[in-house]
Amino acid sequence: MNYLLNILLILILLVSQACLADDKADDSQKTDAVSKPQDKSKFSLGVKGGLLFSKPSLTSATLEQKTGSLYGVQLEFFLSDLVALDLEAIYSKQGYKRTSSITGLTVTQDIAYDYLELPVLFKFKTMKGFFSVNPYLGFFAATILSAKYKYSFSGAISLAGETDIKSEFTKINAGGVAGIDFEFHLNQKITIDVDGRKSRGLINIIKN
Repeated sequence: MNYLLNILLILILLVSQACLADDKADDSQKTDAVSKPQDKSKFSLGVKGGLLFSKPSLTSATLEQKTGSLYGVQLEFFLSDLVALDLEAIYSKQGYKRTSSITGLTVTQDIAYDYLELPVLFKFKTMKGFFSVNPYLGFFAATILSAKYKYSFSGAISLAGETDIKSEFTKINAGGVAGIDFEFHLNQKITIDVDGRKSRGLINIIKN
């Protein structure tokens, strides 16, 4: 099996964030949340969950993209009215699979790996009342938590098994992130985000 992986692509389809505003702001500085929600606090704390698609780059072989999931937390610091720094900690379940036929047998190979990712993002705020669109750029570091190889044969014979392959993965991955998020400011304390992003790893995640 070819393990020459060197690119990881992630698209987060849905991210839900509950932002908790800092209630310690001076009353004289408080304004309507719809017009200037960022004036209420210097940071926000949120939780997030969503879907991702991952597919490594191999020198050969046809791979099938798998849908994974992610869960995490986010801390956002407002550097100015227009720029924010986002620090995230995300647990992501990723992988891919390949199906082939050999003399009447259907062979399915499934690779599943879990990462702890730590993105650092610079977000450009475009506050427009209740709704805003915010592009962002940044980088991430990640460490492998687990990796499994599952296989199955069907046809003339049936056979299935699973092997731990974490030792074949490099411990650390890193790369760049770009994306855009859409914020819906429900009130002074709660914001819902819908976020789409693409991440590209710069390190071979499989040891040579």
